[in-house]
Amino acid sequence: ITKIDINDKFTNLKHLYLNDNFIQKIEYFNCPNLELLDLTNNFIRKIENIGRYPKLTQLNLSNNLIYILENLQNNNNLESIDLSNQYIPSFMNFAIHPQCASPSNTLTSINLENNNLMTCTPLGQFPLLREVNIKGNNIIELMDVLNMTKMCPYIEKINVLNNPFANDNKSTYKNFIIISLKNLTEKDGKEVKE
Repeated sequence: ITKIDINDKFTNLKHLYLNDNFIQKIEYFNCPNLELLDLTNNFIRKIENIGRYPKLTQLNLSNNLIYILENLQNNNNLESIDLSNQYIPSFMNFAIHPQCASPSNTLTSINLENNNLMTCTPLGQFPLLREVNIKGNNIIELMDVLNMTKMCPYIEKINVLNNPFANDNKSTYKNFIIISLKNLTEKDGKEVKE
């Protein structure tokens, strides 16, 4: 499937799974009650038309071609987004637009695993984050992660494995992250014990 055309008969649709297709663009469907949109494993290059779904709470765009997190300003109910494993050429870096958050900032979970991400500080625009997965990226500085955690103090689960800063400072970074996050229960897939 390369394109989906949903007519007005599906206005009460709440969950839409369009994974494992050849879709290249997020089209607008007249589904004002849509709460979950799953477009995993497609060929989408840009986040667009998402703001037209006012009740959207979960968005899964993993395994696509997206290289920038953007256009979430109108998603006042979005709680979870998965953008892991984007197929990004090695000469490009995944980026987070500095003003992509909605004014209500309801996002509590984000997965950006394996995306060639070089900085996570812009995640600070989502202060209610509780789960952050930035495993397998190119974050070099521990301070970058600590700056993000200052702006997102409610993080309960964080995964930062396989980033250059984590590989270089294995014993140091763990303690800094634990100290900076008072609500932390899981770090790098392991339970944090007091």
